[in-house]
Amino acid sequence: MATTASRTYTDGVPAHKNAAMASFIPTPAVFRWGAADFPHNVQDIEYLPAQRRGTMNFYAAQYQGSSIHFTTPLLNLKFGVQENKFNKNKWSLDCEFDDSSADTPSALLMEWHRNLDTMTKNKACVVSEAWFGKPKTRAALDELFVDSVHQNEWEGRTYRPSIKYKVCVTKGRPACQVYNTKREEMYNPLNIDSHLSVEDMFTTMTKNTEVVLLVHYEGVWVVGPNLGQIFTVKQIMPHIREDFNSCGI
Repeated sequence: MATTASRTYTDGVPAHKNAAMASFIPTPAVFRWGAADFPHNVQDIEYLPAQRRGTMNFYAAQYQGSSIHFTTPLLNLKFGVQENKFNKNKWSLDCEFDDSSADTPSALLMEWHRNLDTMTKNKACVVSEAWFGKPKTRAALDELFVDSVHQNEWEGRTYRPSIKYKVCVTKGRPACQVYNTKREEMYNPLNIDSHLSVEDMFTTMTKNTEVVLLVHYEGVWVVGPNLGQIFTVKQIMPHIREDFNSCGI
């Protein structure tokens, strides 16, 4: 495991009030976007043997023996927090990439995701008999793979590419931490004194809110002939614009 991995902005956060529960929460290595130890070379990412998750086979991703948690550059929430229409306990952040220049942090992250998609399809082709029960061609996997980056079009208009990072919800509460830009904890799902609901997330993280995220790249899912990847939001830092709706003097 990389020994120089940067730690996330949970450093210095006060201990959880439920100390017994907090003792079971591991602090994984976090790879900061742009840092030297970030897994820029996606070929070094490996997948563990299959686990069964409901109806799907799941292959956990790891990098140098560690799970893969990474921070993002500043991203724009094109549509705010979105509900999964098929599952009320799953929500997502539809993050828009800035593709106006090839060397912006956002564009580079988009390229990393696309490289990861390509690498995953290449590896799936090599192990297709184990993953699908029969060999599959690379061309077939192009059709069956759910790409992470989506090029959005609506009514003849093309929008910037985006990616949906998953937000899990338990009993109506987001299962991720929220921080302000001073790195002060605003919400912790394990803190009984935190009262942020999904509706609160809608209020504070509306359309075009800018955020920095801590994301867990969990791995690859396979259901029947189809496959894709799972990216789960663990922490959110919204950069809320302050507007003066009344006298500010």
